[in-house]
Amino acid sequence: MTTYNAGDYIKGGVKRTCWLDEGAITLSNGRGLGGGTVPVVTGAAEISNGMVVSVSVDTGNTWENTGGSPVVTRVANGDDLLMGVVISEPEEMERKPADQTAATAANTIALRLAGRHLRSATVWFPNVIAMTKARLKCVNAVNVTPGATGLLNIDVSECVADGGITVNDVAPSDNNPTGSTSLCSMHYQAKSATADVPIMLAFVGGKTLGAT
Repeated sequence: MTTYNAGDYIKGGVKRTCWLDEGAITLSNGRGLGGGTVPVVTGAAEISNGMVVSVSVDTGNTWENTGGSPVVTRVANGDDLLMGVVISEPEEMERKPADQTAATAANTIALRLAGRHLRSATVWFPNVIAMTKARLKCVNAVNVTPGATGLLNIDVSECVADGGITVNDVAPSDNNPTGSTSLCSMHYQAKSATADVPIMLAFVGGKTLGAT
């Protein structure tokens, strides 16, 4: 396993603190100082420094649920999503579940985000030129999947009107081109005729990486 330290040289890309989706939580007792026990939290698919990860496509990864931070998970075969590399040791879980019953009840990423029962780490996205908060104004076209390109287009009239970056969801078809291959949402949004929500927008400088 390759690990990264503060002195490692990484050129280009974007480094971002991300939540780690490590799956179901198990609590156990570990040995503490003085011979006592301390609760040890283990994820079913733990992520460590040096791992390749992909943006999690879970529908619970909305801007509201995540507090604006992207969520990443272990890379899987066949992923055609925005990928990155963990370049820091994961931070301790913000709030540990009170007991195994509470840990078992946090059985979705949305619930783990709500309880802040996740670790976080710095992830390097080598294909990304920049990330910024943007506005997603849905036109009831497609679900916006985190980490996928081709689902968003810049809305020029809205950008001019409000002076910020506004994008629309777009639906590919035989008569209409697909969305921009340079734009990627880091959050999930179901298609809607009325949704007007913040997202983290990534400007992708190259193709997303496919995993085999």
